[in-house]
Amino acid sequence: MGIFDLFRQKKKERPDYSDVTSYEKAIRKVQAGELELIYLIPRLFDGSESLDNRSFLPPASAREKEKYELIIHDMAFMGGADRYCCEPHYKGSSLVPATLDITAVRNGHISFSVTMEIW
Repeated sequence: MGIFDLFRQKKKERPDYSDVTSYEKAIRKVQAGELELIYLIPRLFDGSESLDNRSFLPPASAREKEKYELIIHDMAFMGGADRYCCEPHYKGSSLVPATLDITAVRNGHISFSVTMEIW
């Protein structure tokens, strides 16, 4: 091991959710604590409980999404946002999004935007 090996960061292994291709498989992972059922448009922003508003995220990603939702909620309360959008992007047939684009808009202009890397 050379001196510069001490400074190299190891790449984090990202989980692979390509096998989560059915609602039943996703629910099994929820029951095992590997995934959480989330709402793309949360109840905080009057999101519905309909199937097309549901998705699945690893617990750490679900917490990260909630953090952004609270930031946007505070922005909306202070007049900095009047619309929330969460757009999932999937890999293959997986029901777990590979990325989420979360955006807040005020008067037609983006006031907050972040892309979450899930897997």
